Amino acid sequence: MTLRTFASGAADAIARMGRMIASDDGVVAVETAVLLPVFLLITIGFSEMYMYIRAVSIVERTAFTVADTLGQKSNVIDTNSASSADNLGAYWNAASLIAKPLAIGDFGEVVITSICDKTSNCPNPTGTAGSTGTPSAMWQRYSPVNGTNPSALSSRLPASLVPANWPFRKGDSALAVEVFYSFNPFSMSSAIWAGAPGAVTIYEVVYVRPRWDLPVTLSAS
Repeated sequence: MTLRTFASGAADAIARMGRMIASDDGVVAVETAVLLPVFLLITIGFSEMYMYIRAVSIVERTAFTVADTLGQKSNVIDTNSASSADNLGAYWNAASLIAKPLAIGDFGEVVITSICDKTSNCPNPTGTAGSTGTPSAMWQRYSPVNGTNPSALSSRLPASLVPANWPFRKGDSALAVEVFYSFNPFSMSSAIWAGAPGAVTIYEVVYVRPRWDLPVTLSAS
């Protein structure tokens, strides 16, 4: 082999190596293999975040709407039938409709508590207005459920029934509507994330004062 032949062969080898280094075909494949799962995880993460925020918003809206509507009544009938607007069942049905697409009946609970001042002649208060009252539960009802109703969905009202900063006076009344919903925030990513946390309970309570300045009473069906 002559020096010229050796030099020519070495030049060809260097040129081929340069072309291989300059080629980006393999780089694109590697980048795709690395970045695609990351993009998928980010997309799934944003989707799950949106679904959680939406579920919280729906629970809040359901509690507020039921409380505001029921607060306009002076009396409701203790039956789960929704055949009349005076029936308690009409409000269970309303909560299910407002909460859609969340299935409150399968994975949640609605708790309604009517509160009055036990130091006065409840439900027809007497005595000096303005003095401090003592909240007492007149009645409390749970919505019927289709799924499992674990003890975690029991009423979470404080022992005082109303918040510490609620100005509850003698002869006052209030209505508390609690809405629970069991929600899995990692429903999609759990398929690829074995250690993903399970379901969490979304909870919202709304207090209103009855429009008639008297507690909402409950009549037998």
